Amino acid sequence: ACLLGAALAVGAWGQAGMLGYVVPRDALPAPVAAKYRPPWVGYHWITPWVGYGQVVMARTVPSRQIPAYGPYTVAPGYPDVFLPDQGGRDAAVERYFDAGTSSEVRRAIARRYGVRWVIGPAADAEPWLRPVTTGPAGQVLYAVRD
Repeated sequence: ACLLGAALAVGAWGQAGMLGYVVPRDALPAPVAAKYRPPWVGYHWITPWVGYGQVVMARTVPSRQIPAYGPYTVAPGYPDVFLPDQGGRDAAVERYFDAGTSSEVRRAIARRYGVRWVIGPAADAEPWLRPVTTGPAGQVLYAVRD
């Protein structure tokens, strides 16, 4: 019983930083507040426009969260052993977001992967992209014009 109690106490302490998801930081005791992690904003802000199964062009970090809301990303946010062309997809995303890539090449990459949406900074605007909304971190959701 003592061992179980100790294990539960260690587990609770390990998860103490997660209390910030439900309790404001200033309401937490000082030792727990020190472990506080602000919750991530996520990409729920794209869901009124981006449908389930639609393809989004996004960098690696957004690609880790976007699929949780239903869309697919060109390249996965994490290694995927079941995706035979993952290396090509990763390279395509890198090339798409490279500052030296021409608009024509970006458009060809978007067509190749059936991209309907692009998430990026305002500087990534292209003539064939229509800004739809801006997220809380300043990222812009663009619709790909046909």
